Amino acid sequence: MKRLMMFVLASFMLTSALSCKLFLPHPNDDEEDNTEHVPIPKDDIKKIVYYHDLATDEVETFMNYYIENTALPACVHEDSLSPWTKRWTYDASCTLPDGHTYGGETVLIHDPSSQTYTIVLYEEANGYPTPTYIDQKPFVKSSVFTFETQSNNSYHADCTMFLPVGNDTLYLHTQFDIRQTDPGQTADGSDKHWQISHVNFDYAVYHDFMTSPLAIYEANESLEPLEKQYNCPLALSGKMRIYDKDLNTFDVDYGNGQCDNTVTVSNAAGDTETLTITTP
Repeated sequence: MKRLMMFVLASFMLTSALSCKLFLPHPNDDEEDNTEHVPIPKDDIKKIVYYHDLATDEVETFMNYYIENTALPACVHEDSLSPWTKRWTYDASCTLPDGHTYGGETVLIHDPSSQTYTIVLYEEANGYPTPTYIDQKPFVKSSVFTFETQSNNSYHADCTMFLPVGNDTLYLHTQFDIRQTDPGQTADGSDKHWQISHVNFDYAVYHDFMTSPLAIYEANESLEPLEKQYNCPLALSGKMRIYDKDLNTFDVDYGNGQCDNTVTVSNAAGDTETLTITTP
């Protein structure tokens, strides 16, 4: 247990170091006169939307089964490591209502004094990595999610994840507020609705860890709260603004409430593209 808590502390220290903004657009930067026409980076936007929604999908899963105590599916097995620490292990092909397949193991820690929940998606035991797998990909390095209880039945989520993407490493650090807006009707919680607001994230792809980034983007505002349904692949509605490293803006519109795989993206010049989001 002492080793696990040391790992979590080290993970938080690394997360804090990495959470410094990769660049710092001011909320009013988009109001400046920028006449340069910058095309919509369709491939990058598709990946950003996919992986950010992947992070929010996982948040909904841990909220549903760990914090709200919905009965675990038969393919998820829970062990108690201490009064406030649990471990989940997953059967092969354990697909949950978020549509993703989970594997490996996950450590879950509750601090009742601060009402904080920590989800450890990667640690090392006796020198061997013990990651959580998502869709057959292992989380690597210091992949940790935390949830801090706020008022009005809402939580502040702080999520850091590293995933291998081909020969590269994807880094995503996202923070947002999340609250349940509809408990749904199903026993497994698959039709629950959540609202996500105050989205703030850094996204980067590295060939060598934390050097020579191949792509850098961030968001420091959500134009409209994202409405999520647990068993839908993307947010049902809402808008998010993304910046590239040159502070060009791209607005992502999730639509008008339909459960589909498309978003509409616009740039400062008024160009629009409807993108279908699939697994990269």
